[in-house]
Amino acid sequence: MLTGAWNRLPVSRKVGLAALVVAAVVGLVLVATWSSIPEYQPAFTDLKAEDGAAVVQYLRDNAISYRLTDGGTTVEVPANQVYEVRLALAGQGLPAHGAVGFELFDTVNIGMTDFVQQVDYQRALEGELARTIGSMVSIKSARVHIVIPQPTLFTEEEKPTTASVVLDLEAGQKLSREQVQAISHLVSSAVEGLTPDNLTIVDTNGNVLTDGSGASAAPTALTATQLDAKRTYEQDLERRLQSMLESVVGPGRALVGVTADMNFDQVQTDSELYKPGDQGNALRSAQLITETMLGNGGVPGGIPGAASNIPAAAPSYQSSVTGTTGSAYQRSESTINYEVSKSVSRVVSAAGQVKRLSISVMVDNITNTTTYSAIQPSVIAAAGVDFARGDVVSVSNVVFDRSFYADQATAIAAAEQRDFILRLAQWGAVAAALLVLFLVVRGIQRSLHPAQLAMQRVEISAPPGTSLPADARTVLLQEVGRREPGAVGEAAIRTIGPPTFDADAQAAAEKAQMVRQLQLMAKNRPETVAQIIQFWMQEDKK
Repeated sequence: MLTGAWNRLPVSRKVGLAALVVAAVVGLVLVATWSSIPEYQPAFTDLKAEDGAAVVQYLRDNAISYRLTDGGTTVEVPANQVYEVRLALAGQGLPAHGAVGFELFDTVNIGMTDFVQQVDYQRALEGELARTIGSMVSIKSARVHIVIPQPTLFTEEEKPTTASVVLDLEAGQKLSREQVQAISHLVSSAVEGLTPDNLTIVDTNGNVLTDGSGASAAPTALTATQLDAKRTYEQDLERRLQSMLESVVGPGRALVGVTADMNFDQVQTDSELYKPGDQGNALRSAQLITETMLGNGGVPGGIPGAASNIPAAAPSYQSSVTGTTGSAYQRSESTINYEVSKSVSRVVSAAGQVKRLSISVMVDNITNTTTYSAIQPSVIAAAGVDFARGDVVSVSNVVFDRSFYADQATAIAAAEQRDFILRLAQWGAVAAALLVLFLVVRGIQRSLHPAQLAMQRVEISAPPGTSLPADARTVLLQEVGRREPGAVGEAAIRTIGPPTFDADAQAAAEKAQMVRQLQLMAKNRPETVAQIIQFWMQEDKK
């Protein structure tokens, strides 16, 4: 059956069908090949040469397919094996980021000397510190160099331990002051005898992040804090003024610039003020001395000294007491201290006071004089401008150049239109391909299965002056005789079967002849048979 249908097809149909079959086979082969190719995902990125070689060797030993990209720094494995490979290599200490750690001591070397052991210990310590620092955020990798001096006999001849750290930062990343201090404390705490003063941290761009100098670290940190405070104040004032002006002149039609000269000197003033006066004076201390002597004794006199007190020596003055009766002596001394009122004050001026403020405002071609004249007083009031300290406010009315933004908008619109046309063309190509495929398949289907005969409704009307008989057989014979004269023979079909008086035999003969006639009609005129069948169906419905 299929062979006969294939032979009945024209050459063009055969070529089209063969091309379609070949395309389908090729498509199935491509789909099968594509589905068999595993989907690769990066397992490790930014690998050093040593780590990359070790990872590739492990994958080869375990028959795991891989693919190298980004110049060999990225290793990709099948998506369903990514996590398994990572865990397996992590158990072997890979990737080690180009540094070795304390796994150096996993294998014991009996013939190792003290010097080699010390060198291996230093290498392992440097590798472990590099791994720890490299695991921090914003740091791609790190190298640590430690210099441990040899011990000496005399303490004054010993040299301190020093170290340096080189950081490879991620693209566009920058370490904060707190992160640099954290790395400094980490390394100095992990190495015996190392202090932050003997540690230097630099990045791969040659920028010195810290040089271990304690004297320069504090001013640098203070300067950064001052700059942050100054920038925050200026940005906050710009934002408030910008929002106020755009509410009046419209979005994008005002620009505000603020420069603040701030005093970060911290001044401490101590003052002590005394207030003497009669009121409020309180007694602090008092001393009163009174001496009184009564009697007839004489008053001692003579030259004072050691000579007059030696018995063997001749007295040079009168040592006896002489005097008259009725003598008296009286002495009085008084000292009184009072508290004096005073006022003590200590004033510490806050750092970051504004010494001078400069504000520049530019508006975009404001033609309303009332609006323009109200801008400067509003800015002065909103910013708290004090002309006594030298503040400056400048307001300019200029025409903004927006050609750049217009060109950018035009370019963006053109790019969006090109993308839309490209997507539309892609979908159109897909739709055209589907339509062509549908037409080809439909044509092949029609060639394999001939179309059914169209059924047309034919109204059979009686000749003028006559009426249709009620017998369907009679109607069929009349229609066949009218439409197919000479279809069976030369004479027109008028009667069916020879004349006979046997009704059953005559009916059988008429039925057999009718079947033969219908077979001939179906072969020669199939559309007439279809009309007859349609007529019968209409008769049955009635």
